[in-house]
Amino acid sequence: MASSVSAQYSRPITGHGKDMPSSQKALSQARLLHAAFLTTIFLSIFVVHLAAIGERPVSLSLVAGIGCAAVADIGVGFMLRKQYMNKAEQALQVEFDARKALAAWRLANILSFAQAETVTLFGVALKFLGASWKIAGPFFFVGFALLLLWTPRLDLPLSSGASSPPRPPAL
Repeated sequence: MASSVSAQYSRPITGHGKDMPSSQKALSQARLLHAAFLTTIFLSIFVVHLAAIGERPVSLSLVAGIGCAAVADIGVGFMLRKQYMNKAEQALQVEFDARKALAAWRLANILSFAQAETVTLFGVALKFLGASWKIAGPFFFVGFALLLLWTPRLDLPLSSGASSPPRPPAL
């Protein structure tokens, strides 16, 4: 989803979200969760640093297997994100159900974050097995890059008084 929240949600955010529309609240919650997932990457690096595990040779077949699993995980992440974003779009265009659309949108974001974090955890596993940063580092980088790519954006017109027809979300 490539654009920002529409101007119809320009009311100030106050207190505990009492004055916030549900779509704006969902976006705020998703961004908070996103920030937590980004933080865990840095915490993983910190834990690996504290563990101070010496470098040891790691089997090339193990590294290749973990690499293949990471590539498959990335593919699953893109597939799930697209599937649930399409469900959100369909809920608005066909059923006109904003709650169902928001639920699918939230699920798409959470699943995406989890898949990106899994790639990072493959890097953590490699570091604990004794791999060098040259081998494990790309897993951390790719997990971080995926989280940045999948930053939550809400461009679905979820207000009941929307005058324009629903736009399809862009990935």
